[in-house]
Amino acid sequence: MSTSTMNEKTETKSDNFQLMDKITTQSFLEIEHKIPHFQQILFDLQNEYYKIWKNSINSNLLLFKEYVSKSGFDSSLSSPMNSIVSDVHDEATKYRDVCNKISVSVIETSKKNAKIWNDNAKIFDDMNKKIMKFWMPSFVTQSSNSETVKNI
Repeated sequence: MSTSTMNEKTETKSDNFQLMDKITTQSFLEIEHKIPHFQQILFDLQNEYYKIWKNSINSNLLLFKEYVSKSGFDSSLSSPMNSIVSDVHDEATKYRDVCNKISVSVIETSKKNAKIWNDNAKIFDDMNKKIMKFWMPSFVTQSSNSETVKNI
């Protein structure tokens, strides 16, 4: 193979890597710029749905109270029924508390795992380079083998 052909291949490879670097950099910059905006939009949407839920419940309760007072119906619950409703509410509150604690625990554990992964990224890179250096001679032609292994 001529020197000019090898230089052209090297330049093409270099151009390819420059293009990949450019695309990767642009992608990460775009993500870093847009994620905070999406987070804010989702937070705002969540708040609006919370307000819908709260306003709907409060509106229905007021309507029910007005209906009962104007109609003259006796809507009082017996003492055992009051106790049941109160107990069900207490248990539902405990259930939501446990679910929230589990969710927070899962999120915190995932965050710790991601941090460990990021902290060890350099170790993974070094390990992958050593594996590649070990296996590369098996896949590279004999004439370029010694130069390729040295470059790794």
